[in-house]
Amino acid sequence: MTAATKITLAYLFLAALWIFGLDGVSATLSPLPAESVDRYKFWLFPFLAVALIRVLLCRETARRDAVETDLRALVIRDSLTGLSNRTCFMEHLEKSIARAAREGKTVGVAFIDLDGFKAVNDRFGHQAGDLLLIEIARRVNRVVRSSDVVARLGGDEFVILAQDEQVKGMRRLGERLARALRKPFLLMGEEIAVTASVGLALYPNHGLRAEHLLRAADLAMYQVKATGKNGIRGAVAASAAFQSAAA
Repeated sequence: MTAATKITLAYLFLAALWIFGLDGVSATLSPLPAESVDRYKFWLFPFLAVALIRVLLCRETARRDAVETDLRALVIRDSLTGLSNRTCFMEHLEKSIARAAREGKTVGVAFIDLDGFKAVNDRFGHQAGDLLLIEIARRVNRVVRSSDVVARLGGDEFVILAQDEQVKGMRRLGERLARALRKPFLLMGEEIAVTASVGLALYPNHGLRAEHLLRAADLAMYQVKATGKNGIRGAVAASAAFQSAAA
């Protein structure tokens, strides 16, 4: 409840005391002569009506604000994992690239695709698959910085936006992700092994626009898939740099 609402309610309460004849109490709250109370009652009716309308309007405004907040959350959040969704991620990426362009900094993107997720769904069902995705999101969140943005693009695809990161830092991020996701998951009473293919891209090396940078990381991830999965690879334009940074 806002301060304005509290004040309005206080005046509304005082007016109600006067109008409904609780003169003794009202006199305690606002010491008016007894003979003046009746005269003020007539003038307080409009005040009471306005105060009541104001309270109702405050409640309606609060309700609308809550609805707008909920709708905004639906627009920018993945309903299953609570992570940012594609729309939110692309907004963050575009803003980060614009800032990096002004300040001469870098922006890193890691594209994560789970290996063997379909087999988990087929064996245990979609509910188990959803539980796995939720746990994946938790593990990913634990290995990133507080300034990084983690999002689920859909299905078993996740992305990370890492601001002001360099080649070595992105490579280390990929290795942390691989280690975190390589640990077995306890699912439906069984230990399930799931790995991930991770593609890395860096602004401005691999793209000057958000969609190009994401595409570069996506293609790097598919190169990992094509060469045995469960690995990390930098985007084409800087593959050698990423590989040498790992040494």
